[in-house]
Amino acid sequence: MQKREDWLNIPPPRTIDVASGEVPPGLSGIQRRLVHQLIHIEYPTLTSRGAPTFIQIQMRNEEFEQKSSEAKLIAKKQRIRDHIGFRWVVEALVGGNLDGLGPEAFGPLWMKLKNPKFSVQQLSEQVKSQLKKNRPVLVGHNMFCDLLFFYSCFIGPLPNTLEEFNSAIHTLFPMLADTKYMATHECGLMPPQSSLEDLNVNLAHLEDPKIGKFTPPWSQMSIADRASRDRPAVLEVQVPQIHPRSRL
Repeated sequence: MQKREDWLNIPPPRTIDVASGEVPPGLSGIQRRLVHQLIHIEYPTLTSRGAPTFIQIQMRNEEFEQKSSEAKLIAKKQRIRDHIGFRWVVEALVGGNLDGLGPEAFGPLWMKLKNPKFSVQQLSEQVKSQLKKNRPVLVGHNMFCDLLFFYSCFIGPLPNTLEEFNSAIHTLFPMLADTKYMATHECGLMPPQSSLEDLNVNLAHLEDPKIGKFTPPWSQMSIADRASRDRPAVLEVQVPQIHPRSRL
């Protein structure tokens, strides 16, 4: 049988007189603070734990305190990740710092893989590495104002000049595709209607891009095997050629 630990309660336990309805008095806020400070400063081998009506003092358990501290640190990091929220998506888009995004964030993705040959830690490192190397193409429609708001909200104060902003945004997104610009570029003094609805009507007769079924090769490949390949896997898409001036 496990030996019960010794402790001291301040104030000591009292028997409640049920008949008279007496409630044992507790410590005031300043009293509780003084007890905690006294134990912490004068008795390094002891520890104090607050309860609703008393403070419990007992011998320090370094192993328990270490586990408790580690659990609190993990919970704190999780709260930070939860509060960051969409910021992780922004960091991934701009090739930013993902060091604070732990392997547990990739757990749901790892669980979907069938018989993976790598750990969730390896998956985490590989995904973050690929996000830095392979920057995505940012596609939008009439996106200049969207880029201004995006930069101001997530990156920092807007640059003073258009040239500075142009340089800064292309550093974050090396490849931008504005579908409105593509639809109206070099169309003369009378550009065609270029709203998304109009573009959908004018281009509806075109065949959709043919995209075949794609199974990520890394789902059945070890991290070491994938790293040994010089050429990354590419999804081939057959896109019909579009000539804005002739089609719109």
